Amino acid sequence: MKFVKRAACALLSLVMLGGVFAGCTGAPSGEEPVPPSGEEPAPPSGEDPVGELFEPEMNNTTKVGMSAEYLGTVPRTLPEVSDGGLGRYPVYGGNNSFTQEEREAIIAENNALVSSSSTYDAMDAEGNLSLNGIPTGKKLYKHSAAAGMYEGDVADDEPALVKRLTYRSRSRGNLITGLYAPAGEVLKIEMSARDLAASGGVKVFIGQALAVPRGGSQSNNIWAARQLDRMPVILNTMTVSEQVGYVGAYLGGPVYVQPVRAGAEFTVTVSGAVAYS
Repeated sequence: MKFVKRAACALLSLVMLGGVFAGCTGAPSGEEPVPPSGEEPAPPSGEDPVGELFEPEMNNTTKVGMSAEYLGTVPRTLPEVSDGGLGRYPVYGGNNSFTQEEREAIIAENNALVSSSSTYDAMDAEGNLSLNGIPTGKKLYKHSAAAGMYEGDVADDEPALVKRLTYRSRSRGNLITGLYAPAGEVLKIEMSARDLAASGGVKVFIGQALAVPRGGSQSNNIWAARQLDRMPVILNTMTVSEQVGYVGAYLGGPVYVQPVRAGAEFTVTVSGAVAYS
């Protein structure tokens, strides 16, 4: 009889101990149990966190929406290398020393190389220049002063890309393309009728540019009173107002774009430039 009582007490103790253990390891009252290691917890009933969209309290006006797609490559036409015959031009990073007369002659030639109301405002696929629709009799070439302009030169076998870019532009400022225009080579600019209407056309900047408070860009110049460590004006700006247009620069440089109608969403395809980062 004593043995039966002791066995019953032992069994009761085990049952009570198991209850305490279960109480310690179980989930608190009102909470879902923790799933085994390696399993994702199930979302609360009626909620879909995957489809939930984050809405910030304040919008960031400095961010530009951009996407790009590489569509392939196009053959490059290597340009003629020439200059205005002054005999001496600034060498980027070199020890340049010019007289005032030499500086003024370099600046005068440089001004003739960039698009303006008195030089040219358009070019065709072969680089023939025109002004107000009238041929100027001049053609784009690679200026000898373009050598080493951006601490290096584009190799002759560097592939020319076809890149389609889509932007949600800001109210001002330039848009990067990740492309570089080799000096003297023509780039093709294409837009659909819809994107042309939305943007009003596109300004293309080749070379170093500074954004100005009222929008647009101005060239980063070295004036006549300063030493010429490179060609004075290294920015060329052209506007494409048709579905297909052509641009280029005697000195080459990184490519930026800007819609004529600020803030527009548009897509543009650039062919003939090389990768730039």
